[in-house]
Amino acid sequence: MAASGQNPFSCAVCLDTWRDPVTIPCGHNYCMRCISACWDQEDEGVYSCPLCSQSFSPRPSLSKNTVLAELMGNMKVQNVTTTSVPSVACYAEPGDVECDFCTGRKLKAEQSCLACLASMCETHLQPHLDVPALRKHKLVKARAGLQDRVCAKHDKPLEVFCCIDQTCICMLCTMDDHKGHQTTSVAGERAHKQNQVMETRSHFQKNIQETDTTLQTLRDTMGHHKTMSEETLAHSEKIFNELIQYFEGKRSEVRELISAQQKQAGLNAEEMVQELEQRSTELKRGDAELAELCHEEDHSWFLQRFHTFKNSPALKASPIMILTVSKYFEDLCQCLSALRQTLESACDLDMLKVSAKIKEIEIARQLPLREDLLKSHRSGGSSDLFCS
Repeated sequence: MAASGQNPFSCAVCLDTWRDPVTIPCGHNYCMRCISACWDQEDEGVYSCPLCSQSFSPRPSLSKNTVLAELMGNMKVQNVTTTSVPSVACYAEPGDVECDFCTGRKLKAEQSCLACLASMCETHLQPHLDVPALRKHKLVKARAGLQDRVCAKHDKPLEVFCCIDQTCICMLCTMDDHKGHQTTSVAGERAHKQNQVMETRSHFQKNIQETDTTLQTLRDTMGHHKTMSEETLAHSEKIFNELIQYFEGKRSEVRELISAQQKQAGLNAEEMVQELEQRSTELKRGDAELAELCHEEDHSWFLQRFHTFKNSPALKASPIMILTVSKYFEDLCQCLSALRQTLESACDLDMLKVSAKIKEIEIARQLPLREDLLKSHRSGGSSDLFCS
């Protein structure tokens, strides 16, 4: 009897309404595909009913139950169903593995059976948890491409590994295309490859640890580099500001020297102007007296006055020497230009040293390239995993 709440017209294996229903000798009904999949996993010569466990030998032949098939067809037309409507979240979306037993809109598969080569939703998975014969099947997380586990030529499970061609084959392939080849079970080859995988993973974990250590060292170095760069930049600003202040002081000093010299020269020139003006006045007065003397008609008076002018202090005074000052200023400008050239040359020379030191500050690239990493794995005996 069907369990409470279960569709009485459903297969006890897939829990869905019968598709191509067949009746086995004990009277129970199943989908032809479901009971065939169950019996394919049974020991040879003994085939049992998943519900009542009654055994049959030899394997019963299966024929479509036309009465039940017509009944299922009428129910489908009349949209008769006793199953609950699943929530929208249970339906398969693009990228999800669909349930192979659902009709209409497919539900998302939860697990896949490696024996049935089918994926099942939560509802259709239940028989594999309840039926003793189905509990022996290997269940894995739902995955696509289960048909790749079947030989495309013989439609048999890929249970053998050909060591010559490095591929999975079925038992019939060992007597056909791969006859005479060295073979082993897929489980044995898996155990062998598992060791290579573990060895390769060990290499990966070692490289991960080394890479993470290098990464942390690089981050620490970059942090230290940033700190030192900021400190050096601040020191550079301080040095150049001090140089600017130093040269500002020297410029002020030269300006004060020139201003002081100009002031002193002005004072000296004023004294000379006064002296020259006084000399000019005395000479003009003497010249006027001499002009008057030239017109004197009294000869004795002329002779007496002549001796007075002949010994005049104005005639004996030394003339004031006025030197050209432009040459001295030209020499001063040349000295300042020479100072600039000397400082620029010294600064350029030292800046070359500074630039060379800055260029020496770099972080060397020591991280291995991906090709080097794979090469190291291949040299470690794990080349099979990287062969394309």
